[in-house]
Amino acid sequence: MVRPPGGGDRVIRTGGDMRTIAEIRDYLHEDLRWTLWRPGNSAGSAESSETLLQQLLYLLCYIEGREGEYAVALDTYLKGPLMVRGQFEFQGLPFRPFVNEVASVYAEVAFILGHFRPARLLTDGEMARLASEVKEPAFRGRDWAEPELHALFGPPSHEVVGGLTTVACYGCERVGVKWVHFDLARQVPGACELQWLPEPILRDVRDEVRNRMHLLPFGRRWVDAAPSPKRTDQDRP
Repeated sequence: MVRPPGGGDRVIRTGGDMRTIAEIRDYLHEDLRWTLWRPGNSAGSAESSETLLQQLLYLLCYIEGREGEYAVALDTYLKGPLMVRGQFEFQGLPFRPFVNEVASVYAEVAFILGHFRPARLLTDGEMARLASEVKEPAFRGRDWAEPELHALFGPPSHEVVGGLTTVACYGCERVGVKWVHFDLARQVPGACELQWLPEPILRDVRDEVRNRMHLLPFGRRWVDAAPSPKRTDQDRP
């Protein structure tokens, strides 16, 4: 018998090269952290990223005998015809592919389940101020560049990076307090070819369980610049 690094349950190696449960759990945690940070590199599409993140979280909960807690989180945060991806796509906004946005939701759920802990978590007071501030007309009525957002609220608890969108996530040290997610666009909307912005600009804010995207001026301009969807035979009644 050997004891896993850091303590924990005693386990039996059935072969010289067999991994312990603790080693497998550490490997899954590392895979989870990487996918929550750069989901596009791990799985590519929003659908594939969501499938991978669900599997990682379920396996981690299964190892600890906490499948019931995973089921509650699934029903509370990850519910919908197309799971989290559908929560974004069914809003009909031209911000696909939603890879990083989907991963940001799983970062919050992973924290709730105890499988991810950001370096910075806000106190109850800090989180209440932030949650109140982002609802104010003065906040939602202007554009915010990424440095301005960080100056106002401090560094994010977690960032999802890579691709067309950076998501800045702010979470509270108390589990169960809703996180606030800021979706920052990195590209010029409406351009014929991909053009990168000098600095990411806040497109929308999400502070609800079903991830409604509250558009800021930049996001509304993006919607106005997007081509109208073409009607197909499948769309006809």
